[in-house]
Amino acid sequence: MAIRMKKGKVFWLTGLPCSGKTTIARALKQRLPDAINLDGDEIRNTYISKDAGFSPDDRKKHLLRIGAIANIMAENGNDVICAFVSPNKAVRNEIREMVRYFIEVHVKATPDICTERDVKGMWAKARSGEIKGFTGHDAPYEEPTDAEVVCNTEEENVETCVDRIVKYANDNFGRALYIGRWQVPTGLHDGHKFIINQSLDKNIPVLIAIRDMDIEPGNPYTADEIKLKIENIYRNDDVEVVIIPNIRSVNIGRNVGYEIVNVDAPDDIKKISATEERRKVNTG
Repeated sequence: MAIRMKKGKVFWLTGLPCSGKTTIARALKQRLPDAINLDGDEIRNTYISKDAGFSPDDRKKHLLRIGAIANIMAENGNDVICAFVSPNKAVRNEIREMVRYFIEVHVKATPDICTERDVKGMWAKARSGEIKGFTGHDAPYEEPTDAEVVCNTEEENVETCVDRIVKYANDNFGRALYIGRWQVPTGLHDGHKFIINQSLDKNIPVLIAIRDMDIEPGNPYTADEIKLKIENIYRNDDVEVVIIPNIRSVNIGRNVGYEIVNVDAPDDIKKISATEERRKVNTG
């Protein structure tokens, strides 16, 4: 059975009705073709929330269901795009707490602009009194005060908004790369785990690159064997494991867009020897 360790991000687009959420979500899906797009209008017509109306309690129930679904998808390695009015800040924060990587995007436009864009005429019906409890008119919308990304669709086009969202994700969720042989019976010894956890403890996703070396006394395990061992160790963490050709050196011209980190381990960690651990198994 395949082990899914790489974790996805949840892009949560919130804003007034007709502010541009669906348009941006679809464009973001084109930029991230492997992402899953959950749209508020479409979900409302499925069995997921057919029993939920538009009262505050029903909205909360509906949105928490979507948050739980998005979280399951993200924990299985999928990026998820969610476009929902989600007017209540407390509910949005509750969803934020359940998701590992949550990117709130405030799609911002005034009620007048939203009314102009409304091809279904919902804003006009709300203003005429035909529709009651319409968010942004006679039902409150609590604007985010700490959204990761703000897209002002009155002044910015769709491409600019998507660029900003993707840039935020790339800038904040890049992986910490660790390259090695990792040749111990368990795949990793405590020294390896110590340096890798320097990133994981800071909620930084990790990429472990295994050098594909010939089997010999100093390298008794295949790269595939080591990969499986490491995947089992970090099956609940955001750790991606890949096998790379053996390398002679790591070379950089300039430090462009990333940092070089030298982990200073305590003395008891520095004393750990992979060679000694392999010897114990071979002679034990």
